[in-house]
Amino acid sequence: MLKRLLCALAIVSTSWPAAAVAQAGRGVTVTLVQDVIYGRVDGSALLADIGYPSGGTGLPAIIYVHGGRWRGGSRDYRESLDVAQWAGFGYFAMTIDHRLVGSTPAPAPYQDLQCAIRWVHAHADEYGVDPDRVYLIGDSSGGHLVALAATLGEGPFEHTGGWDDARSDIRAAVSVSGPYDLDTLSWGDLWTPIEGNVEDARRLASPIRQIAADTKPILVLHSDDDRSVPIQQAIDMADALDAAGVEHDFVHYTDRGHMRITDEVIGETREFIAGLEGRPIAAPPRERRRQTSATDVTRADIQAVLESPDGGIDRQITVVDIGDANLAVGVLHRETTTTDGDAVRGLIHNQVTEVYYIVSGEGMLMTGGTLQSPEPRAPDSDSVRVLVGPSVAGTASDGHSRHVSAGDVVIIPAGVFHGWLAIEDHVTYLSIRPDLDRVLPAGYVNPAIAR
Repeated sequence: MLKRLLCALAIVSTSWPAAAVAQAGRGVTVTLVQDVIYGRVDGSALLADIGYPSGGTGLPAIIYVHGGRWRGGSRDYRESLDVAQWAGFGYFAMTIDHRLVGSTPAPAPYQDLQCAIRWVHAHADEYGVDPDRVYLIGDSSGGHLVALAATLGEGPFEHTGGWDDARSDIRAAVSVSGPYDLDTLSWGDLWTPIEGNVEDARRLASPIRQIAADTKPILVLHSDDDRSVPIQQAIDMADALDAAGVEHDFVHYTDRGHMRITDEVIGETREFIAGLEGRPIAAPPRERRRQTSATDVTRADIQAVLESPDGGIDRQITVVDIGDANLAVGVLHRETTTTDGDAVRGLIHNQVTEVYYIVSGEGMLMTGGTLQSPEPRAPDSDSVRVLVGPSVAGTASDGHSRHVSAGDVVIIPAGVFHGWLAIEDHVTYLSIRPDLDRVLPAGYVNPAIAR
C-alpha cells in the first residue's frame, strides 16, 4: 500500500528497539519508540508506540485509537495508523492500546484515551508538541471513542492512569466508520458498566447525544455498505452536527465497507487538518511521467466496435496510458427508453469521470441526486474491470434532467449519479473517461479492432 512506502525507513525487523532513528522522505529524520508506558492502572501498564521528527518543535500531535468493538484489537491492528509515516508528515504520532471491556468494563477504554491525551500534554515540551494542535483519529469503536472526546470531553469519569493535572483538550477528531448512538447499535450492549443505570451510561457515551456549542471539529468518514456500523449512524451524526452549527466534514462513500486507516482516509484526514489550520498540505515532489506518442481512434474503429456482435450497450474501444493517468474511450448505443414516474435507474462511478459526446439521436439525461438502494457492481464484472471501474447501481429521482441531442457534451465527474430518463428512438454517444487512479487496464484494445 502507498502508506507503507514512506515507511520503508531502514526498519527491517518487525520489532523495534527501545528507540530507533530512521530517515523518512524529504530528508526528515524520525525517532520511533515502541512500548511507551503512557499510564498505569491497578499496576498494569498502558502501552503506546510513538514516532516524531527528531528535534522538531511546534509539532501537531495525532493519537490513534484502534477498533475491535472495545473488546478486541490492538494498536498495531491491521491498517492501523503508521507512526513512522505520520512522523514523516511532520507529526508527533502515537498509537495506543486501551483496556478491553471483556476484562475491564466500560468506561475503561474511554478513560484510557483521556489518559493518553493528558500524557501528550504532559510531555509536550519533551517532544516538541504544540499543545493547541492535538488531534485524534480512530476507526470503528476507536472512531466512537475519539468522537466522544470531541463532544463530551472529560465527562464525569474518574481520572485513571496518571497525569491528573495535565490538560485534556484536543483540537479536532477524525472518526472512521464509528458509531455515534449506542442505543441503536447492534453491539452497543458491549458498553456495560458495572455500576449505575446501563441505559443512562450508553446515552452518556453516545457522541450524538453530547453535541454542544463547544464540540470540537469532527471529520466523519463512512460507507453505505458498512456491515458493522450502519451508515444511518453517520448520517444522523452529520445532521446533528450541522443543526448545532459545529464545524465538521462528512465524507460519504458507497462501497468502502467497514473502513480502517487506508490511503484514502489518510488523504482526507490531512486535508481536514490543513483546512482547520489554514495551510496547504506539503506534498512530496514527484516526477511527472510524459508520453512521446499519440493514439488514434478512427471513425472506422468506432463503427467496427458498434457493429461487433459481441458486447452490450457500453463498449470500451481502448484504454491509453497518458503518463500520470489512463484515458479510456468508449462508445454506447441505447434504444428507446421510458421510466415509470420520476425514478431513474442509473450508476455512480466511484473513480472514473465520463465526458459524453452525443453522436446521434436524443433523449432526457438525469445527473446528480441521491442514490437509493445502492447495489455495488461485482468486482469481476466487465463493467468494473474494463469499462468504468468500481461502480454502484440504483435509482434516483431528485437529480437534474436535461434534453441532449447530437453535438451536445455532458461532463459527469466521478461520484455523480447519471441515468437516462427517456430516449424516443435511440441515442449513440462517445464516452471519454479520464482515469486518474488507473483502475482501468492500460493497453486494452477492443477485440473488434485489435490489430
